[in-house]
Parts: sequence; C-alpha cells; structure tokens
Amino acid sequence: MARLKRRLQVKKLAKRLGVDPCTVSNWEKKGFRPDHLRIRKLKEEFPELACVPQSIIYSDYPFAPKTIGERLKKKRLELDMGQTEFAQKLGVCVDAVADWESGRTRSQDTHLEAKVIQQLQG
Repeated sequence: MARLKRRLQVKKLAKRLGVDPCTVSNWEKKGFRPDHLRIRKLKEEFPELACVPQSIIYSDYPFAPKTIGERLKKKRLELDMGQTEFAQKLGVCVDAVADWESGRTRSQDTHLEAKVIQQLQG
C-alpha cells in the first residue's frame, strides 16, 4: 500500500485530501472508492498510482462497452474526469452526460461519439 510505504499516517493523508480519516480507512479496509477529485489528488500524492489501470481504480469501469453511453463513460474515466467536468468540457449539462451513460436517454445525433472524442482532443 502506497501510504504505508511512505509511512504516512491516515490522519495526515486525510488532511492533505480534505477528507475525514474514517473516509481513508473505508477506502483501505472496506473497498470503498474515492470520487474523481480525490482520485486525482491521490495520483498527485502518489505518482506510482498513475500506472494502475483505470479498471481497478473505478468500480464502475465498463470493460467491454457495448453502447455509446458505456463508451463515453469509459472515455471519461480514462481521462480521470467526473461527470461535471466532462459535461463542461463538452458544453452540455451534467444531466445529459448522466443520462447518456446510464442509457436513460439516447442522443438523436448518430455522430455524437465522434463529436465528443473530437471535442476532447481539440
């Protein structure tokens, strides 16, 4: 565990991340997952985490995406973005991203996926 290798106490790590020490303990002992902002901060604190596959970091990572929503979610997670940040980058509301990913709504735009990837690269 990266924290233990550095002899970093739970309290100190929690303070650096802006969370309660119980939260850090829950991540370590109960398998709870931090949110995207905390994951980003953890990667800054522990650069060795950068090589950990996204599929391990994110419990909801779509391994074999079949729908456009699953492919968009996979792309968002690969970019270490939360839905809010992803929506802002695309110029849409966060509800649209949530709806696409969950499959609740489908865009009428058949080229949406290509447009999203182009927007993220540009």
